[in-house]
Amino acid sequence: MSALLAAIKPRQRWISLTLQLAVKGEPALIPALAPALMWAKLMWTAQTRAQWLPAGHPNLRVLLSWWEASCRSSGKQLTWANSTGPVQRTILALGRIGWAANSAFQWVDQHGTVLHLGLISPKQIQIKMSMAMQEVHEQNAAVHLGDFGGVNRVYTAHLKQFHDGKTKLSKNATPWERYVAYAAPCKALVTRKELCRMGYDVSPLCPMCQKCEDSVFHRAWECDHPEVAEARSRVAEPDLVRQALNSSEVVAWTTGHVQHPATIYDEAAQATEAGVELLAASGQQMDLSTHVFNYPFVATDGSHYPSDVIEWSRSGWSCVFHG
Repeated sequence: MSALLAAIKPRQRWISLTLQLAVKGEPALIPALAPALMWAKLMWTAQTRAQWLPAGHPNLRVLLSWWEASCRSSGKQLTWANSTGPVQRTILALGRIGWAANSAFQWVDQHGTVLHLGLISPKQIQIKMSMAMQEVHEQNAAVHLGDFGGVNRVYTAHLKQFHDGKTKLSKNATPWERYVAYAAPCKALVTRKELCRMGYDVSPLCPMCQKCEDSVFHRAWECDHPEVAEARSRVAEPDLVRQALNSSEVVAWTTGHVQHPATIYDEAAQATEAGVELLAASGQQMDLSTHVFNYPFVATDGSHYPSDVIEWSRSGWSCVFHG
């Protein structure tokens, strides 16, 4: 992983790879989950194209026999070292993102949602896996930072959007400002205090005010040098500065990490259970299981509410039967 991230700035040797993965995302998603992604594709093709399978493609019966044969207990704990074949490595790959397999065609994601491989396309499975991998990195970052009051996940989407120039504020930012906004969450900014700790012969005092020990928090919130104070006043309200000074131990003031909204507002983070209702023109609910759909005209519509917090995105659809 260090080699994969070596080409991504910042490249300092002391940078936190845990925080870098949380902000930048997983660079090896496909290789890390390759067995599971391939199994999802095999199952999807076998179930949706059973009558027209490509030459050499295993059918559903063969795939199920593979799964059953590979899942027979050998008495040993399954590891990457002793695993054999695509089925066992699929199970191990799912474990990397907190997923589990109930059967060859039914998986359970990190939130307990059952996913049927014959109903969800491989592309959608990959998107869900990417989200799950990002959640794992955000949980690891929370453990690494260690001061989120028991909350086990940090929010990093706003940091990546700023670095990529996708926010209103970042569109006017210089390349250096974008770099700092990415380096700070990765703890890649080194001040004179840290240089002294590393053994460099430099003064530990802030190079601007020459009064206090140099640190990221001091430069951002405490330094009273006129140029620093003027720059701070352009982006931070006085109340925000006071909050930072009164809670200097909170790491968010120097890294930008905050608690993930999905962990703060549990009700909003819970996925709405999918369901279908059949209503008469009067609004009265009708029995969907026994109704006969024999209508000459059908009109459909759908809508989607996107959110930067993916867990809060919602979508729905409707069909209107005429006649």
